[in-house]
Parts: sequence; C-alpha cells; structure tokens
Amino acid sequence: VFDAGTSLDAIEAERCTFLSGNDPMFQMMLSHPSLAARQLALRGGWGSCTPQMMQAAEETLGMTICHAYGLSEASPNVCMSDWRDPPEKRWNSYALPLPGLSVRMVDPESGQAMPPGATGEIQVRGWSLMKGYYGMPEQSAQTLTADGWLRTGDLGTFDDQGRMHFIGRIKEVFRVGGENVAPAEVEDLLLRHPAVAQAQVVGVP
Repeated sequence: VFDAGTSLDAIEAERCTFLSGNDPMFQMMLSHPSLAARQLALRGGWGSCTPQMMQAAEETLGMTICHAYGLSEASPNVCMSDWRDPPEKRWNSYALPLPGLSVRMVDPESGQAMPPGATGEIQVRGWSLMKGYYGMPEQSAQTLTADGWLRTGDLGTFDDQGRMHFIGRIKEVFRVGGENVAPAEVEDLLLRHPAVAQAQVVGVP
C-alpha cells in the first residue's frame, strides 16, 4: 500500500535524492497537505506518467524527472529518457531503448515492421526479457515470437532521433468515425485544462 505521508516522511528524513513513481503516487504526494513545509533534497528520478504529472512533479519537487517505459515481462524498464533531453521530450514519453535491448514497431495485423513516425505495436528483444509465463506454454507462445521478440500489446512510434513514444494499449484503442483513437491521448488533452484534476476515457456505444 502506498501512503503519501509516510513516503514523504521517509524521503525527508533519509534525505533521498532520487525518486520514481507513477501518476497516482506523484499526485498523492503533490496534493498532500504537508508537502509545502517539507525540506526535500530530491535531484532526479523517473516516472511513468502523463505529461502534465511529469511537469508538475519536476517543478514542484525540484527534480529532473525522466520518462520510463517498461513492463513486468521485461524486468521492467525498456526505454528511458536522458536527463539532458529537453523537458518537452522527457515529459511527453520520448525515451531511448536501454543498452542491450532492441525495440521495433510492428503492424499488429500484418506483422510488418513500421518505419519511424508510423504507429505500431511495441515489440522488444534483449537480455532482460522473461523466458515465458511459468506453466503457461500457450500464453508464452502468443506473447513471445519464435525469434525472441516480446509482443507488448502497447502502441508506440519512433521520432526521427530514435526515441520511442508510448501511445497506449492496443486493447484500449477505440474505432471512432473509422479512426483509431487511444484513450491515453484523449486523457492527456483533457488533463491540460486547469479545471481537470483527473480524467479517464472509456468506450461506450
């Protein structure tokens, strides 16, 4: 269980300089009534958050925060932005593959590799991948290709400098007017409005 007050107590008392977290964790800490009186020594960290939360965490906590993309099957991080990257890249989930890992975008239907700028399923290969789901050979075969690529079920794209940009989950994508719409992108847009504290987009008929 994550408790914002207890976590802030530890961060302050131990003079922590590095912090990682996700949207709910950062939101709970940033909105905690005791935060303003804290004497924090934070300098850096990483998060898997919306751009708005990344920016708020960095500016409020006084730290340089990098975006991280990963999943449990890859132990877990696959890509991470560099602390020297421009804020708009770090905050908007542009991140480079970690050493020893390969990342590609693949058309989920045809299996063809996608060029930079095109959206596809994020697939990963390298030293940190799982060997398979324990006692679940069929699920393992569906998730890992014969040549060792992990099908993440996530959508992403590459920019012209090789940074991966996470878009959303394939299963969450809606068909709206013949177009694919990722709820995460809609949520990001809604969260830019100062009157919106939280947003969750779901599909309805």
